[in-house]
Amino acid sequence: YSMEQVISKSRVLVVLGSSRDNSNTLKSVKKLCPFPDYDLVDLHSMRLNYYTYDRGGLEEDGFLEIAQKMLCSDVIIFATPIYRYAMSG
Repeated sequence: YSMEQVISKSRVLVVLGSSRDNSNTLKSVKKLCPFPDYDLVDLHSMRLNYYTYDRGGLEEDGFLEIAQKMLCSDVIIFATPIYRYAMSG
């Protein structure tokens, strides 16, 4: 396979970790991502709860949706801003 064939046939998921709408990280993904088509998960716009063993939390947020998208993807790109020389997280 050529690189062009791999790029055109891959199911790509971009997980955006910025805390701002229309962030520089999103602009960078749009400009630099080599894949023409990708599914974007914007963590800022999703409801994600803390998980606790006594109350769970998985049914109440977007975790399962993200996990399913990750399982169905050939390529996963984590795009996150850098704060004080470290990734957010």
